[in-house]
Amino acid sequence: MRPRSEPSAAHVERMRELEERRRAAERRRARRIVMIAAVAAVLVVVPAVVLLLGERGPRAVEPEPIDGVVEFAGTTGRPVPGHVEYAQTPPVGGDFSRSPIACGVHTREVSPERAVATLARGAVWVTFDPDLPEADLAVLQALAPRHDFLLASPMPGLPSAVVASAWGLQLQLDDTSDERLEAFLDAYQQGPQALIPAERCTQP
Repeated sequence: MRPRSEPSAAHVERMRELEERRRAAERRRARRIVMIAAVAAVLVVVPAVVLLLGERGPRAVEPEPIDGVVEFAGTTGRPVPGHVEYAQTPPVGGDFSRSPIACGVHTREVSPERAVATLARGAVWVTFDPDLPEADLAVLQALAPRHDFLLASPMPGLPSAVVASAWGLQLQLDDTSDERLEAFLDAYQQGPQALIPAERCTQP
């Protein structure tokens, strides 16, 4: 039997070159897979995030004007302890409690300082006359599930039967059947006027 001859240096170099090419091709293929996966993730995740923010997050787009809305310029506020004297009834801003009140329809008066803290976080505070008819109160109850940032509560001494307030903004209404009420909610809950934009306003 003839002894097996050792591979030549040229053959060894050729095999090494082929192996290096194979490894380089595998690395390129792996990079392509990673790039494709990254692009796919962006195409899936980014639209989902945009949709989520569009539905739940604070909006940066200025809403369409609503007839009767009064704007209070220069409204500022900071968290403070104790009682606060407000320039408006109900207030549309100013200093506020460190403890915001939960959104939803309240049947008893709430602390103005806590309500203003909730306004600062993007809520719309709908105050109503304590003697508001049951039918009008039912409208607010029906609006609440569709508007997570709706805070409603009775308040005596209002300038009208129903007052919708957002940070620095206010709309006086004769009743809750006025279509401008829901327009105000749609425009300003989690709107660009929020002083401390929030993602949630817990229901009571």
